[in-house]
Amino acid sequence: MANPYLPIKPGRKWIKEVIVKSVFLFMGTALESAARRDPDIKKEIDTWDNGFTMMMNVLPFGPYMTFEKTAGKFCYRGVRIKDRKNDIKEREVKGNGGESGNIKLQDIDLIVNFKNIESAFLALTPQMGTPQAYAERRLLVRGNLARVMSFSRCLNILLAHLYPRFVYASLMKRPPRMGLKKQLIRLMIMTDIALGLPGHILRST
Repeated sequence: MANPYLPIKPGRKWIKEVIVKSVFLFMGTALESAARRDPDIKKEIDTWDNGFTMMMNVLPFGPYMTFEKTAGKFCYRGVRIKDRKNDIKEREVKGNGGESGNIKLQDIDLIVNFKNIESAFLALTPQMGTPQAYAERRLLVRGNLARVMSFSRCLNILLAHLYPRFVYASLMKRPPRMGLKKQLIRLMIMTDIALGLPGHILRST
């Protein structure tokens, strides 16, 4: 007897996907700049090996963003709902002797997967901190946990640069201090975003 219960495919939430993709573009450009400008973020990234790659991904359809540390620099590699050239996610191999349909990602050291677009939207807009999202099992991590914690510290500092205190203070237990030096760094990061974001948008279309 045929199975009367057919699988139901989840619907796409295009508006939230576009918002999350936009946040990834903004955040990726900002983190690339902050890795050069902010000494605390630079200190964290200096502990990572050259060639270290990472991805933040939204299951099951995307979008995602990718980073790579190369020649001592932390580089943002882009964001798209589908693969594109020069992106870490294109590093794929076909298993079973090259048969189609069996694709495995290669060479990505750390992957942070949001379970669905709703979880990504809450964490990235930002309405929910990363610790709460992890505690509620809204995201999955594959890779070195020490690198995950290091990256989480980088994100906390980045949030302090991107949002006013009343926003980021509610998302973390110990908000970083933002003195005069940090305010000047914030201004430089915002300038880098204004100059770099258009190029990243063009490369991601």
